[in-house]
Amino acid sequence: MELQLPECPVCLQTYDSDQAIPRVLACGHTVCEACIALLPQRFSDTIRCPACTQLVKYSHLQGPSALPKNIDLLRLCLGQDADYQKPHKRPITGHYEFLPRLWSDQFYSFWKEWVLPNDGVLVEPSGDEDFCDVVHGRIPPSSPSVVRCWMKDNQNVSLVKIASLSFVNDSMFSFSYMGQIMDCLNSTKEEKRHELGLILRQCKTCGVYGLWYDLDDHCLYLVCERWGCGLLEKNSELRNGVVGGNEDGLVNSAIEDEIFCFAMMGMEICKAIIGLHSEGLVSGCLAPSCFNFDGLGHVFVDLNEMLAMGRKIRRSLVESVSGRRRIDDKEMGIISTNLIKKEAYLSPEVFIELLQKEGIELVCDSSTYSVGYGSDVWSLACVLLRLLIGNPFAELHMRSAKRHSDYLEVYAECRDEVRSLLETKLGTNFVALQRILCECLNFDLKNRPLVADVWKCIRELIIKPQFDFMVSREGSVNEHNNAHCLVLGELCQLPKEIIRGSLAVKTDESNRENVDHVGDDKDFIEGLSGSTVKSINLQGHLDCITGLAVGV
Repeated sequence: MELQLPECPVCLQTYDSDQAIPRVLACGHTVCEACIALLPQRFSDTIRCPACTQLVKYSHLQGPSALPKNIDLLRLCLGQDADYQKPHKRPITGHYEFLPRLWSDQFYSFWKEWVLPNDGVLVEPSGDEDFCDVVHGRIPPSSPSVVRCWMKDNQNVSLVKIASLSFVNDSMFSFSYMGQIMDCLNSTKEEKRHELGLILRQCKTCGVYGLWYDLDDHCLYLVCERWGCGLLEKNSELRNGVVGGNEDGLVNSAIEDEIFCFAMMGMEICKAIIGLHSEGLVSGCLAPSCFNFDGLGHVFVDLNEMLAMGRKIRRSLVESVSGRRRIDDKEMGIISTNLIKKEAYLSPEVFIELLQKEGIELVCDSSTYSVGYGSDVWSLACVLLRLLIGNPFAELHMRSAKRHSDYLEVYAECRDEVRSLLETKLGTNFVALQRILCECLNFDLKNRPLVADVWKCIRELIIKPQFDFMVSREGSVNEHNNAHCLVLGELCQLPKEIIRGSLAVKTDESNRENVDHVGDDKDFIEGLSGSTVKSINLQGHLDCITGLAVGV
């Protein structure tokens, strides 16, 4: 039986006394001297063992020659019969990629299912994007690496940054493509990974493809299906609303046709929101840009646009408060109006919650307002009103904010103004639609209708209730289940640096997250240097240090 001689676990060279001298690390594992010198050196006086990934004490100044040789291995390798033909030694040159084991098998097994291959996405060249922008790309034609059955050749996709690699080394050894993705995920907060897992489950309802890593900017991206037809772009004739130009309150046949078109889109929008809620997700803020048409004319939620919008809203809020820790109702009304002017319809309770997350003390009583599935009902009504009456909806809110200093009165008067405008535009027609849209704008979330109720009301514009035998409420979302709000979540959290009261957004999302991660390692290193923390010694790995130790 041919004897297999021990090898270095990194370069796979057989140990000898010349090119691959076995050196024993403080954890007890053996690595050849040449590989130890080339391993990434992230911190001073430490090195991470490539076998067990433990951070152990190591003097870079003295180098690997200061580590003890594994004499037993040398005796075994050098004491073989002279006729034994040793494998040809491969010079340690070039670049080597490896997949480290810095995470559990369960962690790896879960996330690898969502990883897209590196050649599975082509990013379109564009200007300098920041953390709040959506990047465009496409699936390359006839790519053998595309494993998702629903991914199509040349399909357009959108990408949003999720995380960055915690450490990029310039040594000969680097993480593989999969290893860099796992390192990104492993270094992010658990809450952020949980939220990302909820989003990845939207692969069928929202066209989520998976995760892709850019080897150039070392960023991890969420990849979603993208269609070129936006809600307003496809219906350019609705930019002023279906009844925006109707001044006499008379609904003629032409307006009835447009109402029919509005009803078809409104039903699709409601169904998209119900699909989002069925997975336990709440947007908290909606805009026309969050919805797109697929190839069959159905409306779906663009999650990447939704995340990008949430980040822009949070950046706008921080810039608006300018470092202050207290704002009054008047300032709240101005900020909310500016968001509506940008067609970002942030529900009032989510707006209050966002300000509190930023540490802003509010004058109004916010203790009774909670975020839930009904938060999207308010935003949904704003999107529907934008399609129905056009830009005047934003003008109504602006006028109310100028007339009132009380934050609650702004929303109450705006709802009354909407009711009056709908009566003017529609007259006595579509009374049920007018009533439910106004109910959606209630400040109190508990008094708003369900999304399913809005869908049913809009459906009745097309099919009379007595002839509709297909309506079923069995698939409605349970409003008592816990909901996760995307705008309030970790994926919309900005990596920010406040200088003189202004926000400086960085493109490297990992800067904030890696502070704690690096700090923990630094504490460990200081403990090693001060002898307050003992490194793993040979006794911790007696199963590895024997006469036939091979460092694995």
